[in-house]
Amino acid sequence: MATEVAFEYFFLHYAPNLTHERTIPLGIIFLDPRAWTTGLCIARFFPAWQSQVLRADPAADIDVLEALTREIERSLSVPESRIEMLKMIEDSFSNQLRVSNRHTCKTSTPFLEIESLISTHSANDASS
Repeated sequence: MATEVAFEYFFLHYAPNLTHERTIPLGIIFLDPRAWTTGLCIARFFPAWQSQVLRADPAADIDVLEALTREIERSLSVPESRIEMLKMIEDSFSNQLRVSNRHTCKTSTPFLEIESLISTHSANDASS
């Protein structure tokens, strides 16, 4: 049996209205906290997040949000820019983009765990 390793993950949310608690989940950042620049660090975005954002906020600038998600994916995939992007995500985003608390999971199959998290949270969002 493969050894399980502790990973961390957190969700990115879009807040259509700054005065309400309701947010739209955009995606998940999944990382190995033991190896910031050399370990696994992946951004995955939920299917159809764009339509969910537009339902909640018809005036949302989807082009800007899509560009931001692409930049997050690109920066996290490059070890040299990973720490800077993680810091920007956690410290510098506007009030419309929010970060959840970090969660921990132990797994020997991180890519399957990411897919499971995406699937589970996409199903939960579709039913709400």
